[in-house]
Amino acid sequence: MGMTRVQRGVPAQLTRTFSVGETPTDVMGDVTVTVTRLDGTAVVSGTAAHPGPAGQYTFAVPAQMQLDALVVDWSGSLGRYRDLLEIVGGHYFDLAEARTEHGLSLAQHPTEKLIRKRLEVEVECERICGQAFVPRFERAVVRGDGRAALLLPRVQVRELRAVTVAGTAWSPADVAAVQVDPSGVLHHPVGWPAGPVVVEYEHGMDMPPEDLRTAAMLRLRSRVHITTSGVPDRAISWSAADGGTYRIALPSGERTGVPEVDAAYERNTIDMGGFA
Repeated sequence: MGMTRVQRGVPAQLTRTFSVGETPTDVMGDVTVTVTRLDGTAVVSGTAAHPGPAGQYTFAVPAQMQLDALVVDWSGSLGRYRDLLEIVGGHYFDLAEARTEHGLSLAQHPTEKLIRKRLEVEVECERICGQAFVPRFERAVVRGDGRAALLLPRVQVRELRAVTVAGTAWSPADVAAVQVDPSGVLHHPVGWPAGPVVVEYEHGMDMPPEDLRTAAMLRLRSRVHITTSGVPDRAISWSAADGGTYRIALPSGERTGVPEVDAAYERNTIDMGGFA
């Protein structure tokens, strides 16, 4: 499954390659595409275009004005594929800005490559910091226990959009009666039903802090050069040609290994206050 993030209000041009083994191969007949929300609601469907390269098919998804997560199903004679299209409130930085800041030429670093690496940077940053720095959508299943408070997986909660219990969607009035704490807690005056509760909500900051934006662009540079740095993958120190020896900062589950980036991420890591 591949994931694409596109800003709300912007059409998405999706690409999927069909292959036999490792060889891109055209399908027999058409490739059909179906786009649905996570709850199964249909968004758009149709036949993919075949612009030219062997096995490569494209499909245009009209601009979506609401934050969302959409499932994209591709079907052809060579098999079925599923991708995820996330409609987001923004990106941490523009690609043009990152190119200018760090000298990333179009010839060496095509747009498709930088889009993929920016996604890696955003996902990693949010995992380390425990929060999103631009508006995002999530559909989650959490368990109620009869008490008034229901803890969500995310913080910086912006809006509760939908609640479903035992297969029944709550009315807009019932959803509006829930008090939303930005820390990630939903308060219901009569208590949450015991058992699984499906919630759809928006979370994340309006925009990332400036130090985090700068760090994310620096992390992008390290990601695009990861295979061309000349330093062995498993090295913990490095000796330069002039005789100097340098100890290399190592990545971990909570650190990138780039000191300037890690310092900025640490400053912007959410304090879970015992809920981690």
